[in-house]
Amino acid sequence: MHSTSAPHQSVTTAPQTTTLSNIIDTAILRGIARLRVNTDLTQARREQLLQLCRHTLQTPALFTSDNTALTSPIENHATPPQPFILFVSLYQQHRLLACHAIAAPTFAAAAIASTQRGLQDFSTPPNPATIRIEISLLIDPQPFPANLAMIEHSLRLGIDAISLRHADKFAVFKSSVAIQHGFDTAMLLQKLSNKCGISLNAADISTRKTIISRWRSIDFRESFDTRRSLCDLYRGNLLCLQHEVDDAAIQRAANASYQMLSRFIQQSDAPAYLYQQHWQPPTEPAHHLRILASLWVAAQYNDPVILPCIDTHVQRFIARHFHQSACIVNGITDIGINGCLLLLLTTRNTPPFHPYCHALHNYLLRAHDAARGKFSTITTPALSNAFHESELFLPGIALNALLHYDRAFSTSHAPAIAANILPYYQNLLDTRADAILMASWMVPAYTELFFITRLSAYRDFVFALLDPLLNQQVTHNDPDIDLIGSFSRAGSAAVTATLTDCLLDGHRLAAACHDTARQSAYHDAIYMAARFILQSQYTADNCHDPHCYGGFKNSFIDAAIRIDNQQHVTHTLTRLHNYSDGYSGK
Repeated sequence: MHSTSAPHQSVTTAPQTTTLSNIIDTAILRGIARLRVNTDLTQARREQLLQLCRHTLQTPALFTSDNTALTSPIENHATPPQPFILFVSLYQQHRLLACHAIAAPTFAAAAIASTQRGLQDFSTPPNPATIRIEISLLIDPQPFPANLAMIEHSLRLGIDAISLRHADKFAVFKSSVAIQHGFDTAMLLQKLSNKCGISLNAADISTRKTIISRWRSIDFRESFDTRRSLCDLYRGNLLCLQHEVDDAAIQRAANASYQMLSRFIQQSDAPAYLYQQHWQPPTEPAHHLRILASLWVAAQYNDPVILPCIDTHVQRFIARHFHQSACIVNGITDIGINGCLLLLLTTRNTPPFHPYCHALHNYLLRAHDAARGKFSTITTPALSNAFHESELFLPGIALNALLHYDRAFSTSHAPAIAANILPYYQNLLDTRADAILMASWMVPAYTELFFITRLSAYRDFVFALLDPLLNQQVTHNDPDIDLIGSFSRAGSAAVTATLTDCLLDGHRLAAACHDTARQSAYHDAIYMAARFILQSQYTADNCHDPHCYGGFKNSFIDAAIRIDNQQHVTHTLTRLHNYSDGYSGK
């Protein structure tokens, strides 16, 4: 959208936010409508198909316990391709009970027959009141070139359905399969071939015996919200419209996200690092870094239920890893883990932790290489000069920790260090393509330092980090309408939340500097990002696992929920709820 090439150069004014909501909502609704082109699937028609399935569920005469009475010609049979395939899925409390596709000459007949077949999966008829119905209609099959690389490039995971025909075998997956099971394209094809009763490798895919096709997929279901009769789905989820982003929605999402973060922390022996059907403990130094940062965010809520858990975890961590003057994890001493621990301890600021605060503070001061104007990111083993990704994250953590220590103990070491290291990290930004990753920790540090010192160099450094982000945000012109507002093509709410948090600092800084162009540009980017974040959350409407409620998965095809995903999103949603411009009327 906007960019700058010089410090404090004004960005081009963004479209007025009062119209931005209409622009994005129109783009989303048009994108959904494009899926239904040439189908005559009006809202009334979609509702009618759901009602036919509902009537079939509620009519005992249609129920049969003969599991062989109806068989599917769709899977594992040598049949000619159908002009369409219609799946009916039956859910109970978000748990899939049955899913079938029975060939028939019309949509209505296929809906009824598929529902009947689904009923055969039960030994006794289910209570219709507990069942929710979902329909997936697959149309317009388009064969792919028989080349794995081309398929991986062209297939839109979660949006396109996919079928495989090999000799006399045929199988098909709905669009939601990849999303629900976390399959990338190669795994999706492998599972599809297994479903056909064969095993294909890349060479087999290229044979003339194999035809792989993608299908246009139209997905809708009965609403869990009684105010609506049906919900249209995209990539397996309900789409959040821009006008639905308001203070109340943000607060609900923030509360649910914090509760998920709390569940990570309330594990008995140590905070969980990952949730994927069960809680998994940390195993690597990076895991501990993310957990400590997450405990720090949670501690800021002063929750009387969570604070004792945090203190217990901190005490155990110190007992296991603190040695004389710093923490050593797996034989490595770095400013990231020690900086995050100092952030946490200064936020708790209780006397039993003060000796560790002072020791960690002194360690970070020693890690400041004043002669070279930088931080030594790893101090043991002797890798302090290594240039790797830690150069982009850990120095910002250390600087934030020193700022928090200054505030907690009335010292003033951070400003002098910040002035000394700024040229080095400015040079990184100018010379390293991925240096924008520094933003997540450097932006909050130098924003605060600007308000302490009023040095224009700090303001310009923050803007130089933030302005390029505007070009990375997915806009309303993108064909993947669920990505609008995201900073992550993989669908990561955590990445988007992290960068949105930086833009909130940038907006505050722009307001203080009376930079109205940046204020407008940052505000619109924040507003769009909020929509994507809300859409990405597991809610009562899309949560198949009650433990996941309020959570955010790693990506579209990685359903694992990491503690730091929750940390980033919880912190950002809370700040969004307190965002001074608000969302009313936007």
